[in-house]
Amino acid sequence: MRIPLILVAILAIIAAVTLTSRAADPAPASAPTATPALALAAPVVEAAITDVAFLAGAWHTGDDEHGHTEEIWSTPRGNNIMGCFRWLKPDGTAAMVELLSIAAENSTLYLRLRHHDAKLVGWKNEAEANKPLEMVLKEKTENRVVFHAGDSAAAGDLSAISYAREGDSLSIEITFTKPERKPLRFPLQRVAI
Repeated sequence: MRIPLILVAILAIIAAVTLTSRAADPAPASAPTATPALALAAPVVEAAITDVAFLAGAWHTGDDEHGHTEEIWSTPRGNNIMGCFRWLKPDGTAAMVELLSIAAENSTLYLRLRHHDAKLVGWKNEAEANKPLEMVLKEKTENRVVFHAGDSAAAGDLSAISYAREGDSLSIEITFTKPERKPLRFPLQRVAI
């Protein structure tokens, strides 16, 4: 009877040491942090995912000399909303596609996005970073939100992205950190899917 009791005691000690050492180990570098770095850069604009419900739907620019652009957003569900953007060249081939997500975290909203070519190969600078471009909400009104990169390298050369809706029109403006780069503006109209 003594041997089983000794084995039980040894196993209990091993389990306690294992659990203690695991609790002391830092989280792996890839583990998500409780507060994204962007939240620490400036005061937080409090928001809920329902504050971007006005984005839901399909939007497009129509065809012009630059091609055709379209953006589609889901309705908010849980703590997030997802979207996609496609920019077609005038000949109809895809210049780029983008996957977007807005998530409610730490009492504010974060916009994360990834760019891809027509074959869904990620842009080199984003693939090497192995993380999406990330921006935090800095302004909001009933039908307008503005996301800023702050000093974060996690947004690449993006400075800000704004979305503003008026009726069946959605305007997107993208600004960059380099002053020589002109802002991109997309005047979109609601369309049926």
